[in-house]
Amino acid sequence: MPTTDVALRFESPRLYLVPHEPEDWMAMHRLATDPAMMVYISGGLPFEPERTQTFVNRQIPHLAEHGFSRWKVLLRETGEYVGLCGAEYKLLDGERVPEIGWWIAREHWGKGLASEAAERAFQHLWTVIGLPRLVSCAFPENAPSIRIMRKLGLQFEKFFDEPSIDGSELYNLVLYSINR
Repeated sequence: MPTTDVALRFESPRLYLVPHEPEDWMAMHRLATDPAMMVYISGGLPFEPERTQTFVNRQIPHLAEHGFSRWKVLLRETGEYVGLCGAEYKLLDGERVPEIGWWIAREHWGKGLASEAAERAFQHLWTVIGLPRLVSCAFPENAPSIRIMRKLGLQFEKFFDEPSIDGSELYNLVLYSINR
């Protein structure tokens, strides 16, 4: 188990949600270059190593400033890095909002781990942090993630266009939200 501040760790029956550390970029990069995973994140475009490092490194000050981030998700039984889950402030359709999201390694799909992690993260964000608004977005064909959004109580808000990571095209996304 990492030696991170215990107040920032969360447990669920099968998972630990723990703050990222700089060296975690390598474990995350395995997910960020999996074509099946990235279909739902970037339209299939893999992250370059620098983009993955930037993503992980951004979580550390975000957590310090806001009390939440996209935590790494570890299996309790083995300590294996299986994904990430949590929220960070993002600019989506012109609005700076806390967006909750989850990535779970493909070999763990269909086991309910994304739901379990999302429920635990949501509980912290909504009840402890007390965010006034929380959003989540996905490609409209990403039915598993949309089911999780609904399970958390988020409601459909709108469709919107977002540039691809390389800026070459616009992706149509769906936005779900919950407000106090």
